[in-house]
Amino acid sequence: MSHLLKRLCFLVMISTVFWACTDDLPPLIDVPEQLVGKWIQVSEVNANCPNSNDNGTVEKNCTVEACLEYTFQANGTVTRRSIDNGNRSVETNSFTLDGEELYIEKGQSLEILTYELFEDQLNLIYTDERTGCTVIQVFGMN
Repeated sequence: MSHLLKRLCFLVMISTVFWACTDDLPPLIDVPEQLVGKWIQVSEVNANCPNSNDNGTVEKNCTVEACLEYTFQANGTVTRRSIDNGNRSVETNSFTLDGEELYIEKGQSLEILTYELFEDQLNLIYTDERTGCTVIQVFGMN
């Protein structure tokens, strides 16, 4: 009898956990409406490089070999999909915004990018620690 009671309690606990986790919670941050959606990289600019030969712009086309896209949702989640030399990667994380800063929470680490949002263009800006260049990833809304 006590074995049956333990099982019943366990099932009630598990059911409660699933029902307690709903998607109806209000967003924790105020996400600009024009940021919400899928953004596909169209170019990448290297600027302010210590070695001036590294400065320049590279056009990016989304192909089966190379592609970078971000999908921002109003609930504060972002999905990053990338293809590099045919190797696919997908990760979904939480993000917050503060002024011009975009904070992407990646487990125990935090990626900090500067962002610029225009009508149909998103720029993600960071300093490449390897080259010392300012990198501007330019995205178009898909």
